[in-house]
Amino acid sequence: MELHEPITPHEPRHACASLIGRSDPRVDRRHPDDLDSAPMDSPILIDVWTVDPSQRAPLAQAISDGVRTVMVGSPGFVSAQLYESTNGDAVMVMVQMRTIEERQKLMDSAEAHSLVRGLRAIAHSHMRLFRLVENFSPDEPG
Repeated sequence: MELHEPITPHEPRHACASLIGRSDPRVDRRHPDDLDSAPMDSPILIDVWTVDPSQRAPLAQAISDGVRTVMVGSPGFVSAQLYESTNGDAVMVMVQMRTIEERQKLMDSAEAHSLVRGLRAIAHSHMRLFRLVENFSPDEPG
């Protein structure tokens, strides 16, 4: 699933989207000034949990259960993906919300705080918010 629809010169994502460097149709580029001033349509939260490999399965299950019970169905929830490192020492969850306000309301909820407290009992969180800078896609015909 692609997280962000490509911006094309014919269909801008929003009025503030400025397109530069469009000589390569596989690359979605917006001017850096627009990144600060344009509304974020879908803020992305990425949380990497470092964990003792023996605790990877319980951590992944707890995150999965928490996403299902706390996030799925919440206003503004778009999607979430759960990943684990190949060596078992990290689990990553990526959550996409519709707006910053909806993400903040969810993260401020008592349910989310309780979930994070429980997860911190078995792993260390490295949570960050991200915004899309570029979106790449396979070569397009023509």
